[in-house]
Amino acid sequence: MPLYSAVHLQEYADREVGASARTLSRLFKADLGMTFPQWRTQLRLYHALVLLAENTPVTTVSHLCGWSSARAFIDVFRRTFGHTPGAHQPPLRAGCATSSSRYACARLMPNSAAQYASQLE
Repeated sequence: MPLYSAVHLQEYADREVGASARTLSRLFKADLGMTFPQWRTQLRLYHALVLLAENTPVTTVSHLCGWSSARAFIDVFRRTFGHTPGAHQPPLRAGCATSSSRYACARLMPNSAAQYASQLE
């Protein structure tokens, strides 16, 4: 199960680790300085940045990263970064402005997700 999905700590503890949720919760707080939900949200947002850099539509990104709706994803993204997810998508080339041609044009974009992510740092 991908960690960036909407998994709960208890599910992950039971299926993957074999430790109690309480033990994992304490370890997250002690080692990372944040709770499991905070860490999971950071991981989901990082995964979203990679997908957005690849010109994946915002609605698709929201569902692939485990948010229940695009609105919920946009709200968390805006609170974290101060702007909407669309600002992290590379500009479309001429002729790629329509949503139907966006998928075909995404392959033409010069920046890979890794290059784009490194530009954000």
